Amino acid sequence: MNKDGKIFGKINIIDLLAISILVVAIVGIAVRFTSNASKNVTNETVFEYVVEIDDVRIYTVDALGKLGIATDKQGNFIGEIHTVEWDEKKEQKVLSNGETVMVTVPEKYTVNVTLDAMGKESADKYFVGENTELSVGSTIKMYTKYANCTGKVKSIEKTQDE
Repeated sequence: MNKDGKIFGKINIIDLLAISILVVAIVGIAVRFTSNASKNVTNETVFEYVVEIDDVRIYTVDALGKLGIATDKQGNFIGEIHTVEWDEKKEQKVLSNGETVMVTVPEKYTVNVTLDAMGKESADKYFVGENTELSVGSTIKMYTKYANCTGKVKSIEKTQDE
């Protein structure tokens, strides 16, 4: 370093730090977007999955019962509803004596919606739409012509490979 603070007479310390940060950022971006995650996705697959929607009113049950196409928030196809099963919502209550019992919640229902979809499969997940990830236990927001609701994926079963 010379008396002006330049290395090799051309670059100062601040320039060297800026170039180092830029190189690290470029390498980070390259690693992020060339990861192996996308290489684990296989061909198109047809599968059936069940979404459990809890704590809805009867008009939502009726709206889902009209079947039809389900989409994500961006309007991408995430499946076609072919079965809707529902039951009265039950929850655990603690009585004054400390005993716990299951009671029916009035005018509330739990709905199981079965959808057929075509998407992609990886080792532990399925993908539908543009970027909707499905795995058992994950939360999914779905939109139909008559209802918008959020539920948990209960099961996924591959029906065939394309």
